[in-house]
Amino acid sequence: MQEKREKVRMLLSKYCLTYVWLINELDKQHIAVSNSEMSDILNCRRRGEKAVTVIEKSIEILEKYAKCYAEI
Repeated sequence: MQEKREKVRMLLSKYCLTYVWLINELDKQHIAVSNSEMSDILNCRRRGEKAVTVIEKSIEILEKYAKCYAEI
């Protein structure tokens, strides 16, 4: 799971995206997460089923972003 957390951080940095942008995209997928909760998840301070869901969906969103916008 640590590798996935690192991947989310790396992709956000690579494409100059913010936690707020990602939180808004997760909200569109009906996954509610606060700014502090996102920070806790990405810094290994929060674990569990929701954390796994947030990480996996975040990777999906960021990879889709890369395909649609960043690779142009």
